[in-house]
Amino acid sequence: ALPDLLAGKAAARAFSLLMAIQAIAPALAPIIGGLLAEPIGWRGIYWVLVGLHVVQLLLAWLVVPETGGRNRQGHLLGQVLGNYATVLSHPAILGYLGSMSFGFSAMFCYISASPFVIQDVLGFSPAGYSLVFAVNSLGLLAANLVNMRLVDSHGPKVMLRAGVGLSVCANAVLLATIALGVGGGVVLVALFFCVAPTGFIMGNSAALATGLRRDKAGSVSAVMGGVQSLLGGLVSPLMGLGSDRLLTMSLGMCACAGVAAAAALAATRWHVGE
Repeated sequence: ALPDLLAGKAAARAFSLLMAIQAIAPALAPIIGGLLAEPIGWRGIYWVLVGLHVVQLLLAWLVVPETGGRNRQGHLLGQVLGNYATVLSHPAILGYLGSMSFGFSAMFCYISASPFVIQDVLGFSPAGYSLVFAVNSLGLLAANLVNMRLVDSHGPKVMLRAGVGLSVCANAVLLATIALGVGGGVVLVALFFCVAPTGFIMGNSAALATGLRRDKAGSVSAVMGGVQSLLGGLVSPLMGLGSDRLLTMSLGMCACAGVAAAAALAATRWHVGE
């Protein structure tokens, strides 16, 4: 519904708010799960998840209105595939798809490898790992909130460029600290600044891409969501390669951040207008 209702700076603010809410979940989930594990057990936690999904289904079915219209002609599958083909033929949308998907994948490299890196390599306890993960999630939340405040005055293109620039610089610093054998504290600080810029990348990429084809905003959003999930799933097992998990994670994050930056710069050059 969101891409159908908003465009431009308003959409960027709304997407940032959505990402900010999503950033809170990884920080709260381990805490809530720990509190529930003892009284209801791990099977009970799965029933809690089932209940939450039922609530989501009911809200989508009964509360969320139809915003895309009902003027559909022809076979539904053919129309959907045709919309996807039209969306993917737009070079600027492809660029924003790349910046969003690879920016997300860089964060997924961290999410997949961080339990092993922070506990096995850096020597933190499970509780310490939860704290580090929560702090990085709060950094992502803060970046989304900052983006909401600044996007009106600077515009989503500028904020996207700033996000990918910060991500590339932070990942380069992280890789350099690993190569030089610098202590774990510096690695954690660098890692924080690797994760946080995702808050500038995701919402602005989504808003700019959906704004390019307002008539097919739902298809743009669907393609971007599907591709980012696919790439995130592909990079996750790669983080288990090699004997040095910290180096593998950093190389994966650097590669994804570099592709995201190149895609964002290309897209903003191809994008005509706000």
